[in-house]
Amino acid sequence: MYSISVCVCVFSKLCLTLCFSLTASIDSAPKIDGQRTSSVTIQENVTHHFSCQSEGWDAQAPPLLTWYLNGERQREVTGRRGAGRLVMTSSQDSGTLKYGSERNSTFTLKPKRWDRELVCAARNPARGESYNASVTLNVQFQPEILRVDAHYSESSDPGLALILFALVRSNPPATIRWVDQSGQLLANSSDFLILDSRSLPWLTNHSLQLTLSSLSGNITVNASNSLGSAHSNLTLTEFLQSRVEVPVFGIVTGGVAGFITLLIFTLMVFFLLQKDKTKALGFARYPMVGYIYKVSSTSSDEIWL
Repeated sequence: MYSISVCVCVFSKLCLTLCFSLTASIDSAPKIDGQRTSSVTIQENVTHHFSCQSEGWDAQAPPLLTWYLNGERQREVTGRRGAGRLVMTSSQDSGTLKYGSERNSTFTLKPKRWDRELVCAARNPARGESYNASVTLNVQFQPEILRVDAHYSESSDPGLALILFALVRSNPPATIRWVDQSGQLLANSSDFLILDSRSLPWLTNHSLQLTLSSLSGNITVNASNSLGSAHSNLTLTEFLQSRVEVPVFGIVTGGVAGFITLLIFTLMVFFLLQKDKTKALGFARYPMVGYIYKVSSTSSDEIWL
């Protein structure tokens, strides 16, 4: 800005041209709710209105405004007042068309938890120049318990050691509480090791190791934030039965297979013994040894022995 002021003193005509050109470029940039870039926190499925303003354009050649949600261009429509934009409730839902002035556009969004960014692009159809304004969406939603499970753990202490597992999706992060059937608090979020909280801020893995004296009753996991709560039950007796059925089935299967193998082996030995016994009772050929003798006789015939 200061260099331009110096140029005005030396080359006033040229510098005035540069100043007007720079001012036009700045005024041509659109703004969403009065800002070029911003961040807004909104709730899932709660309608929010965004307004895009583009000042500094020629009144005879207004800009062409286009909305992009999560990088996807929203559909254009044409009304009696000229080209407009379809006001979408989301990237997948239909909406209604609203007209402001030729330089303004309104976008009504019913956000989903996967919505990340909304962009308003102002383009000069004649020159092809384009300027953008963007708003980062932080969509908050109620907790959702995706999975609850338990696993055995080796422990020297008396009782049954279990590792309880809960996978929770929430924004803002939820407070996790484990409660037994009597309502007694077993643990809360401070006892958990939170994994991948940076790379997956809305998907949190909570694990807890407990030693229980019995498996009677249920354990309930509660997840809550400022927008709501969710809970899920884990029946320990059913958990024990489901874990015991697998080894019992394996033992029974192995026993049956061993019995069949032993039976086949016994039958083979029996048939071999029967075969040897049959040979002993039948005819057999033995080596024969004999001699031939010639003796004299009173008759005319010879006798061979």
